[in-house]
Amino acid sequence: MKNKILDAIKGLEENGISNINLLALVSNGSYEVVFYGDYQGETYQSNEMAEKDIIGTNMVDDFYKKIATIIRESDDYLIDKMNIVKCRKDGSVNISYDEKNCRVYKIKKEWKSSL
Repeated sequence: MKNKILDAIKGLEENGISNINLLALVSNGSYEVVFYGDYQGETYQSNEMAEKDIIGTNMVDDFYKKIATIIRESDDYLIDKMNIVKCRKDGSVNISYDEKNCRVYKIKKEWKSSL
């Protein structure tokens, strides 16, 4: 899983985005992926990049779907849990788990403050 996620991130780097930090929250019924990265000396959130036409909206949506698929196909994926995957700009990938009905806002807030 780690290498596949890092390979997907390389696709973003080919578009001039660097220092990417990613958070993915994936369960069997839903997923949410967000990343921050640098582009031309400024840090942007992934949806903001699409809004500013730094990268195409379809590319962002396809990237999110690809990350969710990679996680769901991984041996580390737990179908009855919220699978929390964090990838840091240094290339480290961490997976943890919480209950499916966990508060994702809290997870996202803690992750963002750690960047």
